[in-house]
Amino acid sequence: MFHPPFCPRFGCPSAERDLAFRYRRSGSYHRKCDGRWIQRFRCLVCHRGFSTQTYRANYRYRKPFLHHALVHALCSKVTRRQAARLFGVNKKTVERRFVRM
Repeated sequence: MFHPPFCPRFGCPSAERDLAFRYRRSGSYHRKCDGRWIQRFRCLVCHRGFSTQTYRANYRYRKPFLHHALVHALCSKVTRRQAARLFGVNKKTVERRFVRM
């Protein structure tokens, strides 16, 4: 089971304290892109919500599966324009992912 290490929200007072991070599970939601259920949490200090997805490298991606496919394609000397054609995305999407890698 996942235990969030800290509150991901900027300015949360729980980051300044030396006490253990306090949170509560707060339901879950169904992710559209791959059908997985994602656990939600609520910080008991700032009362803001977050999820397990907040801590992942592919946070806010609509197509998280694309990251590994792009890494493999670009390491195989596929051009960015060709990678965009292969995966059916805009070439600017490939550019943004390439910069973020």
